[in-house]
Amino acid sequence: MPSFHITDDRITVEGDIFRVVLDRRLPSLTIWREEEEIWRSGPVFGHARYGDTWLTPHSLEEVELTGEGVRMVARDAGGDEARHLILAVDEQGVTVRWHAVRTPDEWRDTAHLTPAGHWYGQGELFRGVYPLERGLIHADPFITYDNGPDGLLCIQAGVWVTSKGIGIILENDRDIAIGLNRPQAASAASGGPRPLVDADNEGDGLWSITARHQDHLAYRITIGRDMADVCMRHARRLGLPKAQPAAELLRTPQWTTWAWFKDQINQEVVLKFAREILDHGFPAGLFGIDDRWQARYGDTEFDRERFPNPYELIATLQDMGFLVTLWITPFVNPDAENFQEGRRHGYFLRRSGDDEPYLVRWWRGEGALVDFSNPEAAKWWLGKLHALQDRYGVDGFKFDAGEGNFVPRDALSAGDIGQNGYSDAYVAWVAQHFKWCEVRTGWRSQRAPLLFRLWDKDSHWGEENGLRAIIPQTLHLGLAGYPFVFADMIGGNNYGDRKADKELLIRWTELCAALPAMQFSIPPWSFDQEAVAICRRYAELHVELAPAFDQAIQETLKTGAPIIRPLCWRWDDEAAYACADQFLLGDACCVAPVVIPGARSRDVLLPPGVWRDHWTDERLDGPTTLRDYPAPLERLPLFHREG
Repeated sequence: MPSFHITDDRITVEGDIFRVVLDRRLPSLTIWREEEEIWRSGPVFGHARYGDTWLTPHSLEEVELTGEGVRMVARDAGGDEARHLILAVDEQGVTVRWHAVRTPDEWRDTAHLTPAGHWYGQGELFRGVYPLERGLIHADPFITYDNGPDGLLCIQAGVWVTSKGIGIILENDRDIAIGLNRPQAASAASGGPRPLVDADNEGDGLWSITARHQDHLAYRITIGRDMADVCMRHARRLGLPKAQPAAELLRTPQWTTWAWFKDQINQEVVLKFAREILDHGFPAGLFGIDDRWQARYGDTEFDRERFPNPYELIATLQDMGFLVTLWITPFVNPDAENFQEGRRHGYFLRRSGDDEPYLVRWWRGEGALVDFSNPEAAKWWLGKLHALQDRYGVDGFKFDAGEGNFVPRDALSAGDIGQNGYSDAYVAWVAQHFKWCEVRTGWRSQRAPLLFRLWDKDSHWGEENGLRAIIPQTLHLGLAGYPFVFADMIGGNNYGDRKADKELLIRWTELCAALPAMQFSIPPWSFDQEAVAICRRYAELHVELAPAFDQAIQETLKTGAPIIRPLCWRWDDEAAYACADQFLLGDACCVAPVVIPGARSRDVLLPPGVWRDHWTDERLDGPTTLRDYPAPLERLPLFHREG
């Protein structure tokens, strides 16, 4: 166990691989590994606001060792007792917990980014900033978000890791805001995709956490030997994935109606699409029938004008070899038959004034949200979906939405779960009851044995939610503890004037072949036979890579290591820390997709080890940089590690 040394000026804690120093007079917190400083608290440490007054601790007094850790009193400039600081230190790291008898309007802590190195994790962002300090991030509120104004997207973790072997886990999960290299006022006022990119070093250089109307502020600082060590310590603390998603979801490419047909689907369209998939030589995998199979949103019955014989449809698709899923959300619109039943029994999130269903805006109108913290409501909704499956033989569901931004802050729930808690409860319910499925949201949902879908991609090459955003998003989520991530539909969603061309579809397919799951919607045969042949070859490659995936998945289940890893995993190299367009598939493969239009070669960073080119079998020794490595349209630069 760590040893404590307490003086009038400071508290020093010595662990096996670190030293923690708390200066009682500033106060400030620093962490050292050997002689290198790897954590330094920022100019705001333990500040609390009451009304218009910020209280700033000027000393830490009355120190005592308790079962919780080192407990002390924080006094402001006037010497008044305002708050307590509890510092709990063990061999894994430090927990910082500020507590107040009188709840402040706002808590705030900060830390300098630079001592900890490069920053990763946190969750899904609209813009593929990598590492995180390259962006100007200010998320207020910090919640799971369907395209948030601050750049937040649907999957968040409140977990960070750094290149110097530091990690952070937030303990507060509601009414919080975070900053990472937070923009100055002038930068924040400018438009453009979020988060903004720090081209001119305009950020504040700090990590910050703000918690409002809570009696405490708490976060865990994990200390490891390197980034990989911290990731696996986090996994043990938060919980390893309980299992992997169903193998069939990972092995065989999936298909969905959405990007190509949008809501213009019916029984004939669906069957014709399925036949075309097989006729062009693609394997039958999961087939998702997306939006507009229902007559009304929130009902669990087919629109019989569009789908006159749903039982026959599902049976025909299954006879062709497909698993069949239906798109579903937790919204029930007022015109749905299920709405009145749910209203009578109190199965929705409720308004505080009259206990009526709290109607919220979503992209298909206005609806009530099923309250998954209410066991009876969760059982009711499960019964509706199981009855649908029993009636027509449906295999599973694409579970859409569930983000915290759809949950009003004043909504009442049976479990008082809050905005992020709604996402977690929704995902936990899905994980408990369904096998053939996907979700697109999550808050601390890393343990769920589910496929997590990235937010709807735009059909372009850029890092603003296009092709170049996929690798950074996947890496950040993997380092935050989400290993089973896939990149939505290949080629993007074809929204508006942004349509995928042949080259974009092919390069997107090549990238996704080396991710845990791949999903088509835009048909390659909408271009030409070359597109069909190349995309079919990469669907086959995805299957051929099954041994590498299986090995990585087993390691994930055992240790928490990501399936898709950054080049800097176990490689201390500045170029690797910044590499946003390559990744490792477990320890077995190094993947360098082409993400620049028109490129037919690219530079490739090879980590330490002996590698073989997948296509030529050429032997290559790393670490090295391969300049202008050939990458014609039909070739994904892919390398297998020997041994």
